[in-house]
Amino acid sequence: MKTFQTYLDEYANTLGTYATGGASTGPGMGQYVPTADLNAKKNPRIPRKKGQPAGSDKHSDLYTDENPKGTIHGLKFATVQDAMASVKKIEGSGKKHAHKIQAAIAMEQRAREMGKTAEAAVYRTYIEKMKKKTKEMQKESEVDDARERKKRALQGFNQQIQNAKRIDSRNKEREKDKKERDKEREQQTKEREKQSKDRSSNATTQS
Repeated sequence: MKTFQTYLDEYANTLGTYATGGASTGPGMGQYVPTADLNAKKNPRIPRKKGQPAGSDKHSDLYTDENPKGTIHGLKFATVQDAMASVKKIEGSGKKHAHKIQAAIAMEQRAREMGKTAEAAVYRTYIEKMKKKTKEMQKESEVDDARERKKRALQGFNQQIQNAKRIDSRNKEREKDKKERDKEREQQTKEREKQSKDRSSNATTQS
């Protein structure tokens, strides 16, 4: 659980100022859900006991590894050099972007708890760097999304053109078939009329 001091360091600059009782731009008095234990400094560390389930409220989150499989091992904050080496280890861990930030934040909080402000600052510098990268990634994602939307729209437009061409070709083929059938019927009609005249002419000659 975070201490009140850590909570202020992590979030105070991002909360802004809001009117008492609530405001249209953010929460007001009585609207916050506590996210830090204000009495944490009075509470000693409670390590996770053997057999105790992960996520239990019976131990301290700050010093407990809830997901050992994803842990970046060997991170330290005893000295500034240790913190710098640990940051390099985080960077080269191959973990996802968010995972790296979470690891750095955890180490920063632990360093602050132990009064290692210089070491915590090393982690904070890395965190801020990663925040900028997050924004860049978000912008790139938005650009990629826009390109993908444009690509899909163009594909849809091209598909409509192809469909229109197929319909036009089919209509022309039908029109051609119709003309051929009409021409054939016309020839058959003329042939019948000729045969009828021939029969009439033969009948007159015989009379």
